[in-house]
Amino acid sequence: MRRGRGVLMVVACFAFPAWGAGQDLVVNGGFDGDITGWKIVRGEGVEVWDPLDSQNNPSSGSLHLTNTGAGPNAVTVSGQCIELTPSGTYEFGTSIRFPSGSVGGVGSVVVGWFGNPCCSGSPISAANSPPVFSTTTDTWVESFTPALAAPPGAVAVGVGAGLLTFGTGAPEAAVAAFTIAEGRWPGSPACPESARGGGTRREASRAPAAPGAGASLEALFDRVRFGLTGTTPVRLESFSVE
Repeated sequence: MRRGRGVLMVVACFAFPAWGAGQDLVVNGGFDGDITGWKIVRGEGVEVWDPLDSQNNPSSGSLHLTNTGAGPNAVTVSGQCIELTPSGTYEFGTSIRFPSGSVGGVGSVVVGWFGNPCCSGSPISAANSPPVFSTTTDTWVESFTPALAAPPGAVAVGVGAGLLTFGTGAPEAAVAAFTIAEGRWPGSPACPESARGGGTRREASRAPAAPGAGASLEALFDRVRFGLTGTTPVRLESFSVE
């Protein structure tokens, strides 16, 4: 009987998907076939779906974001507005991959708390996950913040994949200023269209051609997630049966 139970346990483990069930509030953060639900909400840039997936899943992919902003410390953010009733602390993160030959910059998940359901106007406060520098190329790097409390008065949160290009100043100063600020977030259907306008956007079945040297900063984002601490999907690395 013990042997039989062991077999059933192994079968049950293999029945689980690669990612455990969670309470991720982000829509289509795994980019399974497209970038539906995402929109450039700050700065100028191009976003497309890319078939390269952080977990080598042939049926999934990633968000290929290109920052085409001019001037020093240009920021481009692709995101979405999530209505919520704040409770406890929240975690958020993503996997980021820069291509070889990238210009100087960083990628991160940026979060802004808003006192209205449309994420319109300036946020009450903003934060970002630990920045991933573009000097690390051709590999997926995890950026994750484990616990962040919503400020008083927040009724919605803007969650975005962000890219910051370095200007002539110190990179540390640029990273310190890397926040959402005022954006143009896609809100709920009840929100005015003016509050949901976006920047330059493009969708395609594959990534655009690589920009010229020094022209733009681009990166892939996958598994963009936001939810109560301890509830966003985590990978099932291994298991054992006693």
